[in-house]
Amino acid sequence: HTKLNFARDPIYWHILCSIAERYPRSGDVMIRRSAASTFKAAAVASRFHVQPTSASSPPRLPFRAGRPLRLASMATVSGGGVDLFGNAGQAEKYSVYRPTYPAALTAAVVAAAVSGREQAIDVGTGTGQIAGELSDTFASVVGVDQSQAQLDNAKRRPNVEYVLGDAYALPASSGSVDLVTIGQTLHWLDVGRFSAECKRILRPKGVVGVLGYGVPHLKDCAPGEGDAGPAQRAFAAYYKALENMWGTCDRRVLDTGFADVSFPWASVERLWEYERRPMRVGAFVKYLETWSAWNTLKRLDAPRACALLGDLETALVAAAGSARAGDEQLLAVTFPFFGIILKDA
Repeated sequence: HTKLNFARDPIYWHILCSIAERYPRSGDVMIRRSAASTFKAAAVASRFHVQPTSASSPPRLPFRAGRPLRLASMATVSGGGVDLFGNAGQAEKYSVYRPTYPAALTAAVVAAAVSGREQAIDVGTGTGQIAGELSDTFASVVGVDQSQAQLDNAKRRPNVEYVLGDAYALPASSGSVDLVTIGQTLHWLDVGRFSAECKRILRPKGVVGVLGYGVPHLKDCAPGEGDAGPAQRAFAAYYKALENMWGTCDRRVLDTGFADVSFPWASVERLWEYERRPMRVGAFVKYLETWSAWNTLKRLDAPRACALLGDLETALVAAAGSARAGDEQLLAVTFPFFGIILKDA
């Protein structure tokens, strides 16, 4: 038998299931969840028929030799980890349905880069949303991401190069970069370690621009509904249901715009921009399908994930009422965008 202990990160379910599939003759693979773990394994336990032992011992999940495990295949990132943003169709939706950053925030970040306009690096570039904007200002832009699927769907520009790489080992020589941007990615990283790498590659007076947005807020478009109408209540319940599916990132840090994070930089400038955007219900649901948390749940328990999102869509359609765009209901979606400009003296 092979015994592995793990904490709350649900991605280890995938690792253990992969072991069971790869080595079907190695005996049973038993997953043992510690009593102190906060990971809610009810859905997985139900799916794999967990047999509880006693009140004082954790449950066991037996995977018998040769038993087929009907889990979706997993894309990997450079270095062999699981690609949380490379699921089938996820990158394509990412490029279409993820919100764009307010022009005022990106302009403020670019304006802060007073060392020059020669070289910019966009970390966690995804499908190249920020890199594409930087290409209008900088002579050369490099977009770095660990997801090949995301890079395959990135916007192509003649002065933008996309590189499969690591945020802690950026493809630039020391003191060669004017601006480092990182959008909706820093909550996955160690701030101190990433900052050290940025300081290595930045020119004197170079700048790091952190961009992101927290969980959106829905204001019902139907007449008479307030800020906490049925659409927002349904969405809040959906968000709560995914709280243990975010893996190694700290979603609370993102939702607060890193308010409680101490950055190791001489100057830290924080900016906020709240934008209310009308979105079709279908488009908002497609945006939610890009979330790593929902995709993690889908890999673990596809019927539950699809039912959860389907129930939310039904509730949003009902809540939107008569507010329409063509043949589809509209939602008023407020995104809390933030920008953080980091630089030394």
